[in-house]
Amino acid sequence: KLEIQKSNFTGLTPSGVVLTGGGSLTVGITELAKQELSMPVRIGIPQNATGLVDEISSPEYATALGLVIYGTDYQQEDIRLPVVGRVEIKGIVSKGIGFIKSLLP
Repeated sequence: KLEIQKSNFTGLTPSGVVLTGGGSLTVGITELAKQELSMPVRIGIPQNATGLVDEISSPEYATALGLVIYGTDYQQEDIRLPVVGRVEIKGIVSKGIGFIKSLLP
């Protein structure tokens, strides 16, 4: 709550807060967050993904998958993956691993 207040976003998030990660699976966390934050709260679940859907369909992977998808939209044009509506996870993961390896010495 304090971090939201410090960020000056208090009252500017009409759609509320999205909880992701393994902690979002804690029983009663949504209700507690709604009560503490006085705003709508929901659990984020990965969407618009194909491939390893069963393996990544949990909130535990929502942030990581969202960052991967976001990153594919802002890569250099020559290595951009085609993203049309749905994302093929296996291809993105392979490209992501290759990119990370290219950064290592």
